[in-house]
Amino acid sequence: MIKTGIWAGQMFGSHVTSFDYKDIAGIETQIGAWTGYVRIATAGYEASGVPSFFGKSGKDRDVFKMANCIPINRRSLSIIEPYLAQLRELAANAKEHVHSNGHGMVADLERLVTLKESGALSDVEFQQAKQKVVAWHFRQTLFQLSLVDCGKVVGGESFWARGGCLKKLAHTAAQPVPHERLTGCSDTVFSATYAIPKPRAPHQFARSPRSSEGTRCEGIDGCTEVK
Repeated sequence: MIKTGIWAGQMFGSHVTSFDYKDIAGIETQIGAWTGYVRIATAGYEASGVPSFFGKSGKDRDVFKMANCIPINRRSLSIIEPYLAQLRELAANAKEHVHSNGHGMVADLERLVTLKESGALSDVEFQQAKQKVVAWHFRQTLFQLSLVDCGKVVGGESFWARGGCLKKLAHTAAQPVPHERLTGCSDTVFSATYAIPKPRAPHQFARSPRSSEGTRCEGIDGCTEVK
């Protein structure tokens, strides 16, 4: 992702960010009356919250300065849509390639066990590495679940900015859910099935409806209306 000048939130220079296809969990497009943005969701970048133009929600939400966001206008959407579709296909193919070659969580843990048995890792180093591997794979799974469930509700990729979305997440020390900022249609957050370090108890939280699409809970399992 390459942004230059004003599109990178600066007068001169450029900002370059790269993502591995296998790490891309979703591609969000949001278009308003005249402007919008494209956001790449990965496990390494926070995907919650709504980016704003000109830093109205704080500089950490400025769409020009966010490393995983590109500001666009409505007229350019039809031009970039084929490229976004190609990017989604590349990300999906990369994930299939990773799983088919045995690079999932189990394979990673088996390699750690081999390193420990060979003496390359101490007991402490092995435990630390195992926790990092499990946490990384678990966050990847959460983002993929969010993509599937939210696509069913709103029928698109703009699920982070739209309300009434059935989104499954888990509270962990590395990925807290800012549930205090969310109001509207509630959803049950499920707990982790793996031993994440310092796990937090699951909560119920609510999303803020931002459009007329998908703001009701009718027909959605685990979703209750909040008056």
